[in-house]
Amino acid sequence: MSDATLERIIAEIRSLSPEQREQLRHLLNGTPVAFNRPPEPPFTPRIISTNAPIKDRTKENEWLRQHRDEYAGQWVALDGDRLLGHSLRFEDVARAADEAGVPDALFFIVEGSQPPPFAGI
Repeated sequence: MSDATLERIIAEIRSLSPEQREQLRHLLNGTPVAFNRPPEPPFTPRIISTNAPIKDRTKENEWLRQHRDEYAGQWVALDGDRLLGHSLRFEDVARAADEAGVPDALFFIVEGSQPPPFAGI
């Protein structure tokens, strides 16, 4: 294929609508395309409550401030200032929260207080 043809194809792709680009992406990736239908979520959403007041997360935020370097790079599940679980895998902390019987636990991936090393870009 010549460069002129490739440039023309790229220009045509750029002129597509976002929906058409998404359909093309699915086609090129070999995944089925569902026309006029939103994509399926990768999980089934779980509605905990529709009329519950917003939970105060002050204790969780304070816990994160105090323990951020200790659990840097890990997922944590918190209920107030109580650590329900921690792991590099989200699935592990979600399971720990379920086992503890806390459906509205706060899940967080902890960033340490030190910035990541400079990559020289």
